[in-house]
Amino acid sequence: MSCGKLFFVDDGAGEPSAAEGRASVGQEGVTSGLAPTLTSAKKPAWTDPDDTTLQVSLASNKRLRKLRDAPSDDTVGGREYERRLRRQYEKINPMPKWASVARQKLHPKRTKRRNSSLSSLSGTDDGDLHEPGIVSDLVSSTDGILRTSTKSTLLSQGILAIERLRDANQSAKSEGQVKAVQFHPSLQVPVLLTASSDRRLRLFHVRGGGPFSSHSFLLILLYLKQVDGLTNPHLQTLHTPTLPLTNAQFHPAGSSVLLTGPRPFYITYDLQSGSTHLSPRGLWGTTFNHLNPSSQDASMEICAFNPAGEVLAVAGRHGYVHLVDWKSGGGQVVGSLKMNAPVKSLWWVRGGSEEGRQLVSLGDDAEVYVWDVGERRCVRRWQDDGGFGSVTMSGDGAGKYLAIG
Repeated sequence: MSCGKLFFVDDGAGEPSAAEGRASVGQEGVTSGLAPTLTSAKKPAWTDPDDTTLQVSLASNKRLRKLRDAPSDDTVGGREYERRLRRQYEKINPMPKWASVARQKLHPKRTKRRNSSLSSLSGTDDGDLHEPGIVSDLVSSTDGILRTSTKSTLLSQGILAIERLRDANQSAKSEGQVKAVQFHPSLQVPVLLTASSDRRLRLFHVRGGGPFSSHSFLLILLYLKQVDGLTNPHLQTLHTPTLPLTNAQFHPAGSSVLLTGPRPFYITYDLQSGSTHLSPRGLWGTTFNHLNPSSQDASMEICAFNPAGEVLAVAGRHGYVHLVDWKSGGGQVVGSLKMNAPVKSLWWVRGGSEEGRQLVSLGDDAEVYVWDVGERRCVRRWQDDGGFGSVTMSGDGAGKYLAIG
């Protein structure tokens, strides 16, 4: 029994078969005879014999009338029906740019004929689709295939980018309904407050690191915590047993927090010292009745600081808006404004020459008032188009846009 060779070298010797084609050897090298086979069109894997006898009426079916080339077109054969369906599909779903470029590089002659025929039908030129280097850039990048530029662009109008993050208060969740949420007015102090129906104010660190004012209690608390920017560590909890909290907001200076609710008094919490101050219980009963004896306001749930923090606007009963002098520290009412409906929301105009001078109020009848606080008069007034049961209002930092909910 003889043992043959385990390995051999294929040196291309021998004549090629007729199926493989003949290769010609010359001074320029070897030209393969397989090229005509690669460029030849592939035959369909399966053909339905009924397509040749099928007759489809385009005029009798409303969904097929769009396939007609002329109003007089009616009955077409199966092959023509298939061709028109493909044409309609390509019209609705055009070929992506990256696919057109790839097809052109693989079959340049066929793509050129196809583009010329499509251009003649649609009257457009697809020459801009064949930019060199797009396919190579596509396969060498991890970006999406629809991304055309590496530059950051603004979102299109009407589109919002939303990402679900971890709950801000996951380290100390409220035992009741959250009534107020607000970030600290300074970007250098990454603190978030929440006020809930369990009569507790909670402060959270919402991102990792950041400079703080000297001798601040927040600085000590942050160093005692393992701040990683993800867990939003709980910093402080303040319990107010005498005041059901429905509103809490930072003072524009960022030095204190104002706590209000359905009571004729308020509580201020000093962030520097950690001390609290309770206003006199008879404050609204004495000062408000002096300006408006029929008011008998017993709530401070709706209130707003002006941008400088010098004046606090408080919504009272019967459409009254009271202006409280906050700069002097006495909390005295210095004036009032009167609407024709109960007040639901307050917002001070920010930006421009009218910052801190104009106050915007919203009534439950969806009517908006713009007040000149210095002159105590209404300068503008309009009905919110389509508004019903409006309860909240806010604007942008430049004073150009107003949102009503």
